[in-house]
Amino acid sequence: MTYRSYDYQLGMEISSPLAGYIYKRMVQCWTQASKNNPYTFKLISFLEKSPRGLTARMSENLRAIRTALDVLIKRDVIETYGGSKILQGKQKVINAEYTLYPTPTRE
Repeated sequence: MTYRSYDYQLGMEISSPLAGYIYKRMVQCWTQASKNNPYTFKLISFLEKSPRGLTARMSENLRAIRTALDVLIKRDVIETYGGSKILQGKQKVINAEYTLYPTPTRE
């Protein structure tokens, strides 16, 4: 099946606007959700398209995404996530890539 339905009640229960946006994008794009087929995205391109947008400080962007993903874990939308920073030089973070894994109830 290549269609996952949007759970309207769950969408309204998610208090974070960014977490709600991530949930909507996951439903639209992540049609074959499974442990073997995680949903991945890059921080900058994802936030540029979101209603939140990007801020000048990368640390604020990273914190916003982590907070939103933690909300999705609490609401049983995703089981876990992983992230890796993309660095320029030794310390400057210029982007990040996140990988989301579904809960068994959302596969």
